[in-house]
Amino acid sequence: MKGIRWDAWRYLVSFYRSHIPGLVATIVLSSLQMGASLPILFVVQRIFDEALPRQDVTRLLSYAGALASLYLAATGFLLLARRRALSITRAAAACVRGDLLDRLYAMPSERAIGHEFAPTATVFSHDVDRVENMCGVLASQVAPASLIVAAFGVYLLVLNPPTFVLALAMLAFLFIMQQRVGARTHQAARTHLSALRAYSARTLFALRYLDLTRSRGVVDVERANQHAAIERLRDASYASAWSRALIQVANDGVMMIGSLTLLLVGGYFVAVRELTLGQLISAYAALALMRMHAGNLSSALPVVIEGKLALDHLYTFAGMAPPLRQTGGRHIDFGGCMDVCGVTFGYGDSPILREVSFSVRPASLTLIVGANGSGKSTLLRLMIGLYQPWSGLVLADGVPLCELDIQHLRRQIGVLYQEPLLFAGTIRDNIAYGFPEASDADVQRAAQLACAHDFIAALPGGYNTAVGEDALRLSGGQRQRLALARALLRLPRLLLLDEPTNHLDGESLHAIFANLNGQGYAPALVITTHRPELFPFADQIVRL
Repeated sequence: MKGIRWDAWRYLVSFYRSHIPGLVATIVLSSLQMGASLPILFVVQRIFDEALPRQDVTRLLSYAGALASLYLAATGFLLLARRRALSITRAAAACVRGDLLDRLYAMPSERAIGHEFAPTATVFSHDVDRVENMCGVLASQVAPASLIVAAFGVYLLVLNPPTFVLALAMLAFLFIMQQRVGARTHQAARTHLSALRAYSARTLFALRYLDLTRSRGVVDVERANQHAAIERLRDASYASAWSRALIQVANDGVMMIGSLTLLLVGGYFVAVRELTLGQLISAYAALALMRMHAGNLSSALPVVIEGKLALDHLYTFAGMAPPLRQTGGRHIDFGGCMDVCGVTFGYGDSPILREVSFSVRPASLTLIVGANGSGKSTLLRLMIGLYQPWSGLVLADGVPLCELDIQHLRRQIGVLYQEPLLFAGTIRDNIAYGFPEASDADVQRAAQLACAHDFIAALPGGYNTAVGEDALRLSGGQRQRLALARALLRLPRLLLLDEPTNHLDGESLHAIFANLNGQGYAPALVITTHRPELFPFADQIVRL
């Protein structure tokens, strides 16, 4: 198979190391299946050389019983081997999915910027599924079939070398032909996967930006784009299916020619008394069984090709998101003090923040101001460890973030992003996200602090109202208040607000400040803004 990425295969194999005993058991079961299949040929030979010429019904019945027993035994071992193999491959695939998920959450935020969602979603769904199917086919179909084909080949060699040479020539021709057709299948599979990803991306775009498409009056343009993606997927799917059909027809044709040739050659040896009729029939049975298992190998080829392509794509993502080694594991009861000391950071080779320093203290209000693109939002992400500074330090209660269990620290900090991040579900689900043990009273208190309780209570379903994908049924201000309620749910000691005045007017923001102070809960506040009306209330202003 061309273009094998051995590093990708090593990555995949690493998830099977803990399953070595199970894989050994699968090989043993496949060997037992082979051991139960081989005697079938000897029994067939005895039937035609002994029972039928002598018209011995009793012996014929005993041989028939032996055939049935051997077939049942071989089938039983096959099922056990496949069950074991499928169990192992599914368990390994679950580990792959878990590793990819870990890598996704460990991916540095600056690396994720500009990363397209659709290809990543394809990795987690279609690609892992295809790799899982490939591994299942290799373990439960290719390995047992290869053992049995080899065993039957040895039987033919012992029975009659010319028939073995015939079978070997047939398999060699089949291999060469599949190599030729396989190149076409490989390209067809690659084109099909590419078309499927393009179609998935267009579908995701249509779902996420339906209102944009309608409001711009470009439904016809988008429909044309979708139609082009559908046509490409149709053509690619047809080409992939046709290449599979070619492999199957070619395999059947070669096997049929081989079977007819065996009858002619074997008939000649029977005529010259170098083979008995029973040996000819058993050789023909061996070739028929080889044909069946070679067909399994042939049918596995497209699955393996698609799995190999999916593995390459999957490993490309895994390489983009190497797991980060967390050097810190220290827990602190965060009091709300944070120091930014000489921090420099940027994207690519261009720094955005240069030697930024300031300190935040409990119950204080810090405003971060600057022009668009000056790094205000970036600075907030640095403060919660989503980005790693090029130089300088960020300290929480005097401890560098790199020494802390960052997840534990983040649970004590509330963050409101510039664009509210809400998901399909109820209002309660969105406020309580990440805090499943939150009571109804906790959720309602957070909503009251964020001045969201009144509009929630006015909704027909109250806190159980479904908001839909991205909460588009709500206004921008309502979405902002729900996101703020989520940030306040655990009463964080530090609250980071990124341009809250984009969706909240000054009066609403002052009401929220009053709620926080009125409840005797005064977190340290850090707000990015360009609105001068907040300046008089600030304890310090950091200008970027």
